[in-house]
Amino acid sequence: MTGRLRISIRRGAATLMLAVWTIAATLSGPAQAGLTRAELSDVGFADRAGRTLPADIPFDDAAGKTANLGARLGGEAGLVAFVDYTCETVCGVAVNALAAAEAALKEGGIDHRILVIGFDPRDNAEDRAAWLAGNPQAASLGEAAFLSTSATDTARLIDAAGLKTSYDDTRDQFAHPAGALLVGANGRIVRALDLVSLEPETLRFALIEASGGKAGTIIERAILSCYGWDAETGRYTPLVDRMLLAGCGGTVALVAGFVGLMLLRERRRSRPERQAGITPLPAGENGHG
Repeated sequence: MTGRLRISIRRGAATLMLAVWTIAATLSGPAQAGLTRAELSDVGFADRAGRTLPADIPFDDAAGKTANLGARLGGEAGLVAFVDYTCETVCGVAVNALAAAEAALKEGGIDHRILVIGFDPRDNAEDRAAWLAGNPQAASLGEAAFLSTSATDTARLIDAAGLKTSYDDTRDQFAHPAGALLVGANGRIVRALDLVSLEPETLRFALIEASGGKAGTIIERAILSCYGWDAETGRYTPLVDRMLLAGCGGTVALVAGFVGLMLLRERRRSRPERQAGITPLPAGENGHG
């Protein structure tokens, strides 16, 4: 089995786990899950592209050190992921996928930062430590990556990030997106990325884009200039593919239009013959016995 296939299978399993959780939460209804379908559908990231995360917010990491967001980004592009350290559903899956993509990316050597921030201000250092102990693959990102801050500053960050969650008080759990924000060196938001389906190649192109062309090789930057972000697939796809797809769609429309025009002309031509009582001959017959 190839490495690419193993990665695909692993991502497929993670995606399946997320889908099962989402379907279960949705089908259970408000009587059991405590959340309506409307509340669940509102979960995600609001569009904050172009805005900047507050660099002055101080964060404590799992190693016990304190530094503000600007210092933790260190002038590098990166990903800022959001987790609930007492989450029982998708947080582990999402950050494990991020850690796997990050491990593969290290082979290419792009300077960047990965930050994982707890968005539930009720969680404490013990909750974070227990979560890391239960998710060793995620913990491979390093203690300095896992951050917490005060309730006030957490609220500031959530608002700036556009993070939209919904609290289920019957289960004491948050419904939240399994995603992260791609940010530039100054904390400027580029876009949100889905972590569960994150591939190393997607992460690499994302960081090159967020760096403003400073990261990556000359060849990679040239390739990225021919690629564009596809929100439907969550990946960078060749712009020529989109052009070809649009061209194919245009061709289909033209052919359909031509066929429709020919049918309309044939119908109009045969109408006077039917009115005159003339039955059109089958093709190939000239009327001689």
